[in-house]
Amino acid sequence: MFDIPTSSSMLFAGITQAEANLMLLCLGATRKAFSREERIMRAGQPTEYLGVVLSGRVRIEVSDAWGETTILDMLEPGSLFAHGYACSMEPLDIDVLADSTCEVMLLKAERIIHPCPKQCGCHAHISSNLMRALALSNLDMNRRAIAMTPKTIRGKILAFLSQQQKKAGTRAFAIPYSQTKLASYLSVDRSALSNELSKLRREGVSTTKAARTGSCSARRRFSATLLPMPQANGETALDRVIASLTDNATSPKRQGYGEAPATRGVALLSAHPLDMEGD
Repeated sequence: MFDIPTSSSMLFAGITQAEANLMLLCLGATRKAFSREERIMRAGQPTEYLGVVLSGRVRIEVSDAWGETTILDMLEPGSLFAHGYACSMEPLDIDVLADSTCEVMLLKAERIIHPCPKQCGCHAHISSNLMRALALSNLDMNRRAIAMTPKTIRGKILAFLSQQQKKAGTRAFAIPYSQTKLASYLSVDRSALSNELSKLRREGVSTTKAARTGSCSARRRFSATLLPMPQANGETALDRVIASLTDNATSPKRQGYGEAPATRGVALLSAHPLDMEGD
């Protein structure tokens, strides 16, 4: 029997644990465990399986011809991966790796897409969930493209934080990356990212705390809070920052972009250790 995180899994949304376990044989389910940094799926190979993260964390990344690696996503329990490739039967152009010790469940995509010969009552439900997951994956790619649109590192950071806030639905939210992995996700140099974060701290835009506990190789992710301060016209500083990022932000002085007074209401606060896994 699988311990499926049905409460957090989009694929099994609306399906009970008991119902999900009854479907697993029909769906060709297999469970696999991976050590940290072990490869789960390799770029260039086709796959008929989509994956569901059962425990731990999974990293999606892509490498170019020169060996430069860019992180595309970090997946928590319940998350799907490789579903677009499994449904289209296209070769993978991503690598899927265990970012921590993890356990995943692999399901045959064709058994979800095609009608079940046993006419399982939940089959139509899980097929609908898969369609929704594919649509949301496309939206996630669009959001990453938006975060990459600003021409400056500062703009990329603020765009990324704005997206994380919207995704969390609250001003306090977790960032699922260490500084090294955030630099990879934003496709910027780590030292340049660190310098920009230092500038934001000096300007009063952000405050962060760095700490290591546990093993010497341990690093941590951050939590953040965005605090927009109302202006006289009712517009918040965060509104002005977002507008500067989306309104052809090519000049660092447009709409106060890059100037401390215009962005001082945006604060990155209460950074603290959330996990102890390395980069």
